[in-house]
Amino acid sequence: MARKKAKVRGADVEIDEADVEAAERSFMDDAADDDRARTKGQHVDDGLKAAKEMVARMTRGIAYASAVHDLEVKLTVLNEIADTASAITDDARRAIRNARSETRNGQPT
Repeated sequence: MARKKAKVRGADVEIDEADVEAAERSFMDDAADDDRARTKGQHVDDGLKAAKEMVARMTRGIAYASAVHDLEVKLTVLNEIADTASAITDDARRAIRNARSETRNGQPT
């Protein structure tokens, strides 16, 4: 390991280059971890927002089908509810999968 001399306020101080490199890696690692945490949170927030919108759509469909006395309309709404529930499950799993994959993605050093 090479050692450098640095002048700090007029005094000679020896600095170990390995310590400087370790500090830089630590900073970059912390920045990458913060970035991954933000992205992970965004995936989760997007999944929750999509689920909220689809549940609201299902609720409106149920209210409409309850007010109508046509069997075909009720069956159509019920079919849409089943499809939407399936989409909620798929989107939630996708958001979870994306959030988990963010913790595995490493930043190049």
